[in-house]
Amino acid sequence: MKSQLKNQHIDDCNIGQPKLWEFIEKFLSLVPAITAEQNNLEQQKTISRSESRIADLSLPLYMAYSAYQKIVNSIAVRPAETGGILLGPVGTELITDFFFDQTGSCSTSTYSPDHVGLSRRMKKFWLPMGIDMKGFVHSHPGRLARLSPGDLTYIRRLLLINEDMAMFAAPIIIPYEYRFHPFVVQRSDMRIPKRAQLVLLNEQTVQELLQVINQHKLSI
Repeated sequence: MKSQLKNQHIDDCNIGQPKLWEFIEKFLSLVPAITAEQNNLEQQKTISRSESRIADLSLPLYMAYSAYQKIVNSIAVRPAETGGILLGPVGTELITDFFFDQTGSCSTSTYSPDHVGLSRRMKKFWLPMGIDMKGFVHSHPGRLARLSPGDLTYIRRLLLINEDMAMFAAPIIIPYEYRFHPFVVQRSDMRIPKRAQLVLLNEQTVQELLQVINQHKLSI
């Protein structure tokens, strides 16, 4: 992946306080979630159990099931090297939505986001709604189920630009096989990507979390 995209927070949406995310994580530990292993998607669209077994169980990647479905129904059914942006409430690491980057530059070996178009959407639509970038997801050909050196260079650049991001979600999809590899890169150690545990949240849980976040915004 190449190019740059910067989250530009507006004041009334900036709820990036550590205590809020700590509260959300405690909340998530108490509610039922749709785990990767339990999913049995239409037409055998499942996540490989082998990938979840080698994940860092202490590093969950929380994602709305609806966002996951969008990824599966776009990136996973197209040739390799397509992608899109992962979105969620400002001030959290929660992924609640996905936008497929139809105007990104794609070849047989690279995917470069349309950073101009995505930045325009960020300013016009997403930030006013209180959501921003949580990372990017894109596909790799064949069995290349890891982040490339180019991917890591791009992610590190974005982490340096977006100082509020503690973690950059960077899942890799193997298209047609429906394999979802939930990698993340943490600001505290940008050298080595880590394989997280994907935790999919049902709609009720997501709505309850959004209600908590909105109440927090009103209280500050």
